[in-house]
Amino acid sequence: GGRKALSFGVQKINLHEAGKEFEPKAAVPSPGSADLCLITEAPLSTVAQHLK
Repeated sequence: GGRKALSFGVQKINLHEAGKEFEPKAAVPSPGSADLCLITEAPLSTVAQHLK
Protein backbone atom coordinates (compact mmCIF):
# COMPACT_ATOMS: atom_id res chain seq x y z
CA GLY A 1 0.00 0.00 0.00
CA GLY A 2 0.76 3.56 -0.68
CA ARG A 3 0.25 6.62 1.43
CA LYS A 4 -3.17 7.32 2.93
CA ALA A 5 -4.61 10.77 3.59
CA LEU A 6 -7.91 12.43 4.47
CA SER A 7 -8.56 15.21 1.94
CA PHE A 8 -11.02 18.10 2.10
CA GLY A 9 -10.79 21.06 -0.27
CA VAL A 10 -7.10 21.81 -0.79
CA GLN A 11 -6.23 20.57 2.72
CA LYS A 12 -5.23 17.07 3.83
CA ILE A 13 -4.29 15.08 6.89
CA ASN A 14 -1.65 12.41 6.23
CA LEU A 15 -2.13 9.06 7.95
CA HIS A 16 0.99 7.16 9.05
CA GLU A 17 1.06 3.52 10.09
CA ALA A 18 3.07 3.10 13.31
CA GLY A 19 6.55 1.89 12.45
CA LYS A 20 6.12 2.70 8.74
CA GLU A 21 6.33 6.51 8.83
CA PHE A 22 7.47 8.37 5.71
CA GLU A 23 9.43 11.59 5.28
CA PRO A 24 9.04 14.30 6.31
CA LYS A 25 7.87 13.36 9.76
CA ALA A 26 8.06 14.57 13.35
CA ALA A 27 11.28 14.04 15.28
CA VAL A 28 9.43 11.59 17.55
CA PRO A 29 6.18 10.46 15.85
CA SER A 30 3.72 8.82 18.22
CA PRO A 31 0.33 7.09 17.90
CA GLY A 32 -2.54 9.54 18.20
CA SER A 33 -0.50 12.54 17.08
CA ALA A 34 -1.38 14.65 14.03
CA ASP A 35 0.43 15.47 10.79
CA LEU A 36 -1.12 18.69 9.54
CA CYS A 37 -0.31 20.71 6.43
CA LEU A 38 -1.65 24.27 6.52
CA ILE A 39 -1.89 26.10 3.19
CA THR A 40 -2.08 29.89 3.44
CA GLU A 41 -1.10 33.07 1.67
CA ALA A 42 -0.70 34.84 5.04
CA PRO A 43 2.79 35.39 6.49
CA LEU A 44 3.96 32.64 8.87
CA SER A 45 4.06 35.12 11.77
CA THR A 46 0.34 35.90 11.25
CA VAL A 47 -0.57 32.20 11.21
CA ALA A 48 1.52 31.53 14.34
CA GLN A 49 -0.16 34.40 16.20
CA HIS A 50 -3.62 33.15 15.17
CA LEU A 51 -2.83 29.65 16.48
CA LYS A 52 -1.62 30.89 19.91
